[in-house]
Amino acid sequence: MRRADELRARLDGLARDLVELLPDEPDRGAHDAIDRARSALTQPFYVVVCGEYSRGKSTLLNALMGRPGLFPEGGLTTSVVTQLAWGAQERAFVTTHPDPATSRPGRRFEVPLSEVSRYATEEADPGNAQAVAVVEMFAPIPQLRSGLVLVDTPGISSIRAAHTEATYAFLGTADAVLFVTGAREPLTAYELAFLHDVVAQCPTFTAVVAQIDDVPDWRPIVDDARTKIATAVRRNRADVTVLPVSAYRAFDAAAEHDPALRQRSGLPELEEVLWGQLTIGCEKARISAALSGLAQALEHEAAPVANAWQELAEADAGVQSAELTRLELQLDNLRRGESAWLQHLDKEFERRSPMIRQDMAAAFQHLVLNIRTQTDLYGDDQDPDDVVQRAQRAMIDAALEAERALSALCGGLAADAAALAQIELVTAQASQQFWSPPQVVRQGTPSGTPSIQPAQTLKLSVRTGVTIAGVGATVGGVIGGLVAPGVGNAAGALIGGVVGHLAGWVVVTWEHIRTARADHRRKIAHRLTERLPKLVEQAARDADDRFVAEAARRLEVLRDTLTRGIALDRASLTRSITLVDRTLTADASARAALRRELAPRRERHQQLANQLSELGDDVGSLESRPR
Repeated sequence: MRRADELRARLDGLARDLVELLPDEPDRGAHDAIDRARSALTQPFYVVVCGEYSRGKSTLLNALMGRPGLFPEGGLTTSVVTQLAWGAQERAFVTTHPDPATSRPGRRFEVPLSEVSRYATEEADPGNAQAVAVVEMFAPIPQLRSGLVLVDTPGISSIRAAHTEATYAFLGTADAVLFVTGAREPLTAYELAFLHDVVAQCPTFTAVVAQIDDVPDWRPIVDDARTKIATAVRRNRADVTVLPVSAYRAFDAAAEHDPALRQRSGLPELEEVLWGQLTIGCEKARISAALSGLAQALEHEAAPVANAWQELAEADAGVQSAELTRLELQLDNLRRGESAWLQHLDKEFERRSPMIRQDMAAAFQHLVLNIRTQTDLYGDDQDPDDVVQRAQRAMIDAALEAERALSALCGGLAADAAALAQIELVTAQASQQFWSPPQVVRQGTPSGTPSIQPAQTLKLSVRTGVTIAGVGATVGGVIGGLVAPGVGNAAGALIGGVVGHLAGWVVVTWEHIRTARADHRRKIAHRLTERLPKLVEQAARDADDRFVAEAARRLEVLRDTLTRGIALDRASLTRSITLVDRTLTADASARAALRRELAPRRERHQQLANQLSELGDDVGSLESRPR
């Protein structure tokens, strides 16, 4: 059994043990927390393969799978997003876009795996006349059992604007990116600008220089690519991974059973990165998320027993306790305040989110004004490449800033809600690393605003502060998708497709500008100058629509998370009050009986907490191993 499979099995066993401890109550908050924790183990992990067209992306994927022709290749141009995931049987499904003209919804239908190219390539379906949104392929490929999904995207800067738009739109789904360039020609300015956008949305990436069999010496090409990429993404050169690969050498090596040729193909090193580092990172992130959910459920189950146990000790010592009054006041606060807190959340969100929307619109308007007020945008001293890239960069920056501001607003409102309700909430935080611990919104006073601090290895504690065990996972209510839905970065949820109107359409004109004779160059450039403001305005409308939808989704997540957090605390407090009340009204004999009743549960809580802690340590030490 793989190490990660063993850890998942252990975690699933702990979840079943914890469910057996939970009381059968109408408020199933702890049960729901456990269900969410277990579902975290099945979340897919998307590795998006992208780059300019004709760089060998599909061929590279087929070499990785050891299946020539699995992804359409051989001169065919990928035109829609095509996914490959684990499946017990080989099958494929096509999903189409809805038709706004007729209000007809999109549909999903099965096709033979051998016919995928009919729906996913420009040659078989020019201009995507069938309105295909995505093609999903499934096959019993062992490397994909972990939940990793490989995504082949249309090449950017192809002759179809929709290809570039589809790739940009899907970047927000990426948990990791495999950027593919070719050895036949140096990295272009367009590729580097695109990679800058990629890293802004998904910091985890590996670059591949494909087609190394087409050049006499690939080493200086790879070295130059590493330097240019490091500069484009603003990272140290040593921190950028660029791998040389020849898919055709890998195919030949497999046919000839030649291990030395396979090694020279560069594929083994790429496999180690993909199946080792990225897959293990995916496993660690998912298991850690599940651990957080179980720790949350255990905390709320253990708190009433720990509170009652402390009260028993104080009663035996003759100490007068005010714990029951405190718990009753806290429960009353939760019951009376929930509606008011939700109203406060709605009011503040509706007051402040339009300001972010206005700022984004103003940034787009400023860009349009700049373009229109330039009298000679394409004079002899102007580089058309630079002009287009600056416009594209300004649009992406505007959308990114709006996304960052929206995330900050949600985090602040979560902190306010946690302070008012006196509960703990946890938000996922996008990071420059593959996966980082969530951010804990610390419990504060009703009048104060708690700070947001990184959650290190926390102790599993009950509401009274009694520590029963250490656990390497974050406790509290998990706000799934508030800042970063899934494992990946959320920026693409807002940005996806915003630049498609520009980045796609200008490609054709851009290529004309680069190759046109001098006497035609200015005419073509002026046409782009006239068209550019309209494209930006269209992209601004698209960005606004996406912002409205994304803001509504995040408000819904905030409300749901606050409601679930309150429900969990309410159930735990109710059980605490019942047990503490029994303690305070019991005589010495009854207290001894209650202690005997609680002792096994307390011991079991401690055992589960220790097992969670051990599992957390094992997850932290999960390493990739050479194949």
